[in-house]
Amino acid sequence: METDSTPDSSSPWYRRWRTDSTLYITGAALMLIGFFGPMMQWGKWGKWGQVVVFAGVVFMGAGLLVRLVPAFRRAWKSVVVRRLVFLGHIGVLVLAAMYARNLMTSATGLPGQDFTLGTSALSLLLYPFAWLWVFVVVAGLGVMIWQVVVFARMILHSVLKVVPSAIVRRWAQHAAKGMHRNFAHLLGGFGILLGLALPHDHLRVYQPAVEGLARWAAFYGDYQAVTRYPGIAPGTRVLLHANGVYSTATVQPDRSIRIDVGMWKAPPAVRAE
Repeated sequence: METDSTPDSSSPWYRRWRTDSTLYITGAALMLIGFFGPMMQWGKWGKWGQVVVFAGVVFMGAGLLVRLVPAFRRAWKSVVVRRLVFLGHIGVLVLAAMYARNLMTSATGLPGQDFTLGTSALSLLLYPFAWLWVFVVVAGLGVMIWQVVVFARMILHSVLKVVPSAIVRRWAQHAAKGMHRNFAHLLGGFGILLGLALPHDHLRVYQPAVEGLARWAAFYGDYQAVTRYPGIAPGTRVLLHANGVYSTATVQPDRSIRIDVGMWKAPPAVRAE
């Protein structure tokens, strides 16, 4: 049994607000405080003004998410949308594999395609970050398109309202309808984009740690401890590459992996006893 979630008109004013409106108003208030607070008390605010502005942007983004979630749920019921998401999943897997191969090349200094199992394991680790990159691109395009729409409606309203015609003025009123909410949606889109872009931009900070993890994945997945390979000491973890190149992996005292590269040459023939 469904119930009507619309607040009664006799309820207090703050209960008559929708959730997205409440988040938008809270975010706008925080952004105003963050912008104008340092102007009035510059010495006392310091970086707190930036923190308050960022909190306001987060609230704006949350307001847009609340607005979009029902639309996403309705879209997910469509078979076409689910198939498109499945195709996107395959594309993101390919993107994660590309990331993993390039990262393995950077970590080892050797061709990433030579590390089959290590690169595959790294692809699974980078799969969420590949989706993050896709979300950043989609959010950026959405914000850019919505920004054009909002400002086009503002310009259209400014032009039409000066035309001495009742019909044109009605068009101007229609163009101005919901302008404040559309602008709030735009700020919310910037909030979502910022929330996605910051973690994505900070991935490079963790790249050395991920490269170390990539070397460990290659150590266990691709390097094999040989005992009877000519010219290579028994027990050495080795991986053969093209054109007679081979590499060895050893664990260092600091628990890092050292990779050495050499050119294999056949040893002098020895008579088997």
